[in-house]
Amino acid sequence: MFACIATLLLLYLWRGVFYAIVSAPRWRGLIQQRAALLGWTAEAQALAGEISALPAHPFQIIGLIDLPGVSQSTPPVGGSLPVLGTAADLPALLARHQVDLLIAAAARPPPPGAGPPG
Repeated sequence: MFACIATLLLLYLWRGVFYAIVSAPRWRGLIQQRAALLGWTAEAQALAGEISALPAHPFQIIGLIDLPGVSQSTPPVGGSLPVLGTAADLPALLARHQVDLLIAAAARPPPPGAGPPG
């Protein structure tokens, strides 16, 4: 019985120490993946807010890439997320800003006359 309680206690202490180390600003920058949002929708805004509210989140949203001509809400002008550029320059933007993860928040509509996938 003592071994079980000691194991649970040590596990709880280890998790607390590990979380404190991982969430420290010194280590957080090394662990977090740099992410960019492709397009801007209400869901993208909610996701960006949720990620920025949690300092120990594994992703760091560095900005958004605009999709001109696609039905979406307007990217925030002067907001906390910078507009990195447009989708036309996607490969260069990903390299320049060292993006590890691209989150597609808005998709281009299918061309006219295209049937359902499958």
